[in-house]
Amino acid sequence: VGAWHHVAVSYDGRGGATAANGIQIYIDGVAAPMVRQNSATYVAMRNTTAPLSIGREGPSWYQFDGGMDDVRVWSVTRSAAEIAGARSTELTGSESGLVGYWRFNGGSGTSAVNDATTGAGTLTNGVVWVGGGPLS
Repeated sequence: VGAWHHVAVSYDGRGGATAANGIQIYIDGVAAPMVRQNSATYVAMRNTTAPLSIGREGPSWYQFDGGMDDVRVWSVTRSAAEIAGARSTELTGSESGLVGYWRFNGGSGTSAVNDATTGAGTLTNGVVWVGGGPLS
């Protein structure tokens, strides 16, 4: 509370009975201990038309209550060294495998520019822009 932290989630794309073993969460560059729950019926993440939601579990519950700066989505598995090496660096948006990159440097409105591709993200539930952040 009261400090910025870097959180990264890596998923290697496996499906099936060991899918949860392919997920790792890093907090400030360190792998977090995890309790994994595997399911033989899980296929794998796949490309769909459903919008990606970050910071919520559902439409009206478990909403993230905090600040975000510099959200990145990759189409490749990132190693612990790659995550640690770039966690305090603002990217160009043209890095190989980077498919979503929201710097949140816009400062107003309910839209965040995706610097990795065309288009923008829609911010919901009373977003408040504030100055500063770890990568400002």
